[in-house]
Amino acid sequence: MNNGFVIHTIGSLLQLLGVILLIPLGIAVLETPSGESLQTILSTAPASGFFISCLVTVCVGTLFKIQKPPTLVGNGIREGFAIVTFGWIFLSLFSAIPLWVYFMESSGTSSLWFHQFTDAFFESMSGFTTTGSTILRDIEALPKSLLFWRSMTHWLGGMGIVTLVLAIFPASGITAYQMFRGEVPGPTAEKIGPQLGHTTKVLWGVYILLTLAETLLLTLGGMTLFDALCHSFGTMATGGFSTKNASIGYYDSVNIDTVITIFMFLAGMNFMLHYALIFQRSLAVVTTNREFRFYAILVAGAILFSTVVLRTQGVQDERTISSSYRSAPLSSEEIHQKIDTEQE
Repeated sequence: MNNGFVIHTIGSLLQLLGVILLIPLGIAVLETPSGESLQTILSTAPASGFFISCLVTVCVGTLFKIQKPPTLVGNGIREGFAIVTFGWIFLSLFSAIPLWVYFMESSGTSSLWFHQFTDAFFESMSGFTTTGSTILRDIEALPKSLLFWRSMTHWLGGMGIVTLVLAIFPASGITAYQMFRGEVPGPTAEKIGPQLGHTTKVLWGVYILLTLAETLLLTLGGMTLFDALCHSFGTMATGGFSTKNASIGYYDSVNIDTVITIFMFLAGMNFMLHYALIFQRSLAVVTTNREFRFYAILVAGAILFSTVVLRTQGVQDERTISSSYRSAPLSSEEIHQKIDTEQE
């Protein structure tokens, strides 16, 4: 395996991550009480954590890229999968730094959440892998910048930060294909071929547009812009990170439940179907797809089953009956979004 090529590419991933970290850093600076100097802000949590993480990530990424990458020989299969595997590990490690620094600087209150760095690493890895697991006891106690970053790791992992690198810095040849295949395995990747650079751009475009559309609808439904964006990140990533301890149950809103249910269904679809729909401009591309039909029937059946179960719990007041129809789709979609829906 060409280790030099792998290290050089992972360096690009880290450099991109360092730039992305500027976004939550900006939020951390803005949420600091006015009157503080920039030096004071950057020396206290949570801004200090993002500042340190940004510097360290960019420096390490640059160090990885000091030497010119050696020429790749062969089909690049090993290199492609190694880049994806180790890339995600490195990204999760460096993304955990802001969380860890904040909890270490929070006057000894870190024990309320994390006991050691592996706890912060777990939270970061859960975000990038869109697993949705958490060890946080009180999510709402976190600063907005950390809540945003936690949700953003989710969103980046939903489409895959490796595909983002391919969209921004298109690689050429078989290695780019192998990187994409490592991120999006199966027949879906095999059918893309030479259009890889264009495809990744379109997929990310669809991903961003759906995220913005959901954010707008959730805002109109009563959420703050910040909460709407974070919940859109969690929905599109199919992982479910929230800014509230009770998740969307906190809002108890039919409008919000409906919007999130619809976008959970859209996010659970194979994104190559969105791609095909855009360029072929025909709903038949989706409705005649066997995978989509199976997915839709499975979701509809699970919703019906969940509704019946919720309706037969013994409480028959109007509010509970209404809630059963709202809770069933959310419960069912949460299950089905974990199903790998790769296009046959």
